[in-house]
Amino acid sequence: MSQPAEKSAPPEASPNPLRELIHRLRRAEAALQAGPGDESLGAAGGLQALLGEAQAALLEFEAHQTELRRAEQIVTQSERRFRALIENSADAVSLLSLDGRLTYASPAAVRILGYSVEELIGRSVFDLIHPDDLGYVSEAFAEVLAQPGASVTAEYRMRHADGSWRWLEGAGANLLDEPGVQAIVANYRDISERHAAQAALAAQHEEIRAMTQQLWQAARLATMGELTASIAHELNNPLATISLRVESVLRQLPAGDEHRRPLEVVQQEAERMAALVASLLHLSRRRQPAISTLDAREEVNSALELMHYHLAERDITVTQTFAPQTPLVLADRQQLRQVFLNLLANAADAMPRGGTLAVSVAGLRLESGLEGVSIEVADTGEGMPPETLARIWEPFFTTKGEGLGTGLGLPICRRILQEHGGAIELTSVGKG
Repeated sequence: MSQPAEKSAPPEASPNPLRELIHRLRRAEAALQAGPGDESLGAAGGLQALLGEAQAALLEFEAHQTELRRAEQIVTQSERRFRALIENSADAVSLLSLDGRLTYASPAAVRILGYSVEELIGRSVFDLIHPDDLGYVSEAFAEVLAQPGASVTAEYRMRHADGSWRWLEGAGANLLDEPGVQAIVANYRDISERHAAQAALAAQHEEIRAMTQQLWQAARLATMGELTASIAHELNNPLATISLRVESVLRQLPAGDEHRRPLEVVQQEAERMAALVASLLHLSRRRQPAISTLDAREEVNSALELMHYHLAERDITVTQTFAPQTPLVLADRQQLRQVFLNLLANAADAMPRGGTLAVSVAGLRLESGLEGVSIEVADTGEGMPPETLARIWEPFFTTKGEGLGTGLGLPICRRILQEHGGAIELTSVGKG
């Protein structure tokens, strides 16, 4: 009998031993079905051999499948382990594309930045960077792209979903060439609290430095005060002698004598100097606060007399506008004079090239219905920008150079006036 025609099979891309064995078994089966003969007997013997080969191949296949399943389990466990590490890490992990767009954001990234995963995926990371840090971060990103496999660290600010800025510390690695990653891997953590603590520490250091300077200046002023008091005491005696002698001579001269006028000028200047010495002694004395009834006009005038030489030396013209009558005030004379002297000194410092200092004192009616006194000190200096004016009452804030001010004058003035039931305002319009 003739053999049945074999059907042609499509060519295989690569040899498969198990498939080839099955094909050979089918050929042996076809030979047996053809009937008795030498060929069928040969086919039967061959079939037994093929069955042995098939069993061995099946065992090998099952072993291969077992290894494959074991490998799949290892990969699955590894993926779960690394996913658990990433999703439960305090540090955030994000994957970025070549142009800086987010392709993955870990739960920590969502927690740190406040956005949902849907809001982050596809978004350019550069849209969230603080404008002041954008140039620096762009350079770091370019450095990462230029060095595959290398890691670049940086500190920068990113915008939180609530609109605030968070300080982050991060590291980026270029794994674009890794088949399983193909992205820029960014790891980062929130260091906003650390930055705040560093800023607070720097502020404390600055405060300590300012307080040290203040203590040094206070010690210097105390020494100057003692020296001033000593000099004032020494000046009192000759001034008293001059006044007595001039007064004695004036008594001896007739009313129309031509020599009286020069002597009267000497007497007035001696009295002015005596008043100045008395004021210096008053300021140098250490005593407990004493409240008394005062005329604000007299106290302002006394402060101007103390500042007379200081103002004249700087070519500053003083104009005074005092109301004929003002209510008396209850205040500590020394503290009130300290306020006036500080305001006048600040006004003088604002006019290094000279100018006009206008001082006015007038009565006013308070919101409570009581009578009060309004005192205005205006200068023609350069004025202050709004950002400086907003901070002028902060302790230790000063616009003066190193060693020229402690930044405590105006805050102390405000405290003194508040303790006296008053208030102080500062404005800057154009100049002054």
